[in-house]
Amino acid sequence: MLGREKGSKPSPRRQLTVPAFTLAFAAVVVLGGCAGKPDESKRGTVGFVQGFLGGVVADEPRAALTGREILSVGGSAADAAVATYFALAVTLPSTATLGGGGICLVHDPAKNKDKASMLDFVAPASKASAGSGTTAVPMNTRGFFMLHARHGRLKWEQLAAPAVNMARFGVPLPRALARDMASAGSPLARDGEARRIFGRADGAVLLGEGDRLIQVDLAATLDRIRTQGPGDLYAGAGARRLAETYRAAGYALDRDELRDAVPTWREPAAFPIESQGRRALAYFTVAPALAGSAAGRIVAQLADKDRYARAGDGERVPLFLDAARRALAEFPAAAGPAQGSSATAFVAADRDGQVVACAVTPHRPFGVGRVAPGTGILIAAPPSPGGDGLAATIVNDRRGDGVLFAAAAGGASSATAIAQVAAHTMFAGRLLEDALAEARLYPTGTAGIAGHDGVVNALACPGGLRDDPGSCSLRPDPRGLGLAATAN
Repeated sequence: MLGREKGSKPSPRRQLTVPAFTLAFAAVVVLGGCAGKPDESKRGTVGFVQGFLGGVVADEPRAALTGREILSVGGSAADAAVATYFALAVTLPSTATLGGGGICLVHDPAKNKDKASMLDFVAPASKASAGSGTTAVPMNTRGFFMLHARHGRLKWEQLAAPAVNMARFGVPLPRALARDMASAGSPLARDGEARRIFGRADGAVLLGEGDRLIQVDLAATLDRIRTQGPGDLYAGAGARRLAETYRAAGYALDRDELRDAVPTWREPAAFPIESQGRRALAYFTVAPALAGSAAGRIVAQLADKDRYARAGDGERVPLFLDAARRALAEFPAAAGPAQGSSATAFVAADRDGQVVACAVTPHRPFGVGRVAPGTGILIAAPPSPGGDGLAATIVNDRRGDGVLFAAAAGGASSATAIAQVAAHTMFAGRLLEDALAEARLYPTGTAGIAGHDGVVNALACPGGLRDDPGSCSLRPDPRGLGLAATAN
């Protein structure tokens, strides 16, 4: 179930990820056949959804809770993903700044029974040259607007509103952001605008965990996005203002680049697999998110002739390492043995079987470490050739029972991390909680292995999300500080 799986033991730290959700699934099973259709005039209000909601898992708890609330009022998984992203832009701007870009993988059974689609809004490098530093063209706002346009149900204004309020009235500095500031936040102290937002009143030191983080300029930017859509950033006077603020911070950005930076729907890679007796299609993100391509190649090799499922415990490590070595040789730009991450990933699922898995990045933690004056937007660094480790996968049952597995990851070793979690869950029959906690493998040299961080957030539904939602589990990676928000 979306909660604690049979045979697993909740640790004290992760009690928040194991809310009492069993009754929600029971309500679906017992009452689903006799419940009348909900009153559509009340969609978007608290109490609209009764019983099974779906859920959201993200790297920062407030953002996950924001996405869950959108599900509770009748929003789709895409709506929840949009709201989760904008919340992350406030609570985890180190990786989710409006200045960055990303990818999403989407399965929407209402539009396509067993297929998935990929939305590419990876931020391209700005080509403007004025003797300034190099940056990326902001893409996240436009990307999530396109996601909502195709797969959303609620009004756009409702999805950005929680983030506006969090930025305007402030939140206690989240633990995840405090950790990023401690490890990579030193550039913020050298930028006056960033220091004004992320520093304490005396300006001597940066905020610490629990200190009030108020972002008035970001609130104003988000409020314009809420009321006017992405046009405020990408066209007309809004684009001119944004380009001017970037130049004021020392980074060139051209209005034409903003206008022309349009996300693209792509066909993801698809591999037929068998997962515990179920025929399925495994979808993975493709270029420019090459980590997804590499992860897909690893999984496809392990699925061939059921070699990973049939292998003994002692045989699986060399099998995985060999598959990883071959995949990374095929996609060398996806290889990244370094620790750490400059991305954040999240997964959302709704009661109708729609699933969205996304990862976003400013290409370095806190981007270039400077804020565009008057906007609250941390300016992203230029992208790397390999897509900065962005990866997502959705595995869908071919009989129409729904999604069996979904995950998203970002960072240096995301290709091997997401492939390992997928293989252990789908082929070896491991509980998702155990698969996520397993020490991560990465090939080094000809035979060596090394452990890596590779934070993966995931959903597993052995019985299919649509056919047996009670079999589902939504989990954050224990290496991170995230939350799976599933209770109604």
